[in-house]
Amino acid sequence: EGHSPPSCPSMPSAALGADVHVHMLAANRQNSSLHPSVDNRTHFVGCSEACDHCFADHLMHCTAICAEGCQTYCVTSTAGIPGCSKEESWWAMPGGSPTCSFTDDGPHPPCYRYRSCASESSDGCPEKYLY
Repeated sequence: EGHSPPSCPSMPSAALGADVHVHMLAANRQNSSLHPSVDNRTHFVGCSEACDHCFADHLMHCTAICAEGCQTYCVTSTAGIPGCSKEESWWAMPGGSPTCSFTDDGPHPPCYRYRSCASESSDGCPEKYLY
């Protein structure tokens, strides 16, 4: 009784795979909140979530900024305050960091504020290199 093995469905195309990936990333949007009175940006509870949202929207490398959180580079740093990681607020923008200053008193925001979404080093999201 020569039964042939069950056949597997054909593999989805690379384009379909990318589309599925984008939809999976878009599911992270439930962890966001819009702050129209503050800066009209969508904020997330973590750097990776902000990066995923940005990538899903723009399909390119993004740069994240911590609006408020435990890290000293956050716009509003709560470093050293117990439970600070429960109140973090991040957003991301497509592309690399904009024009920045290497000092706090320069004409542009300081460069250390920008986190590369693609990096797993200290210039990336803290959850990629701290935990």
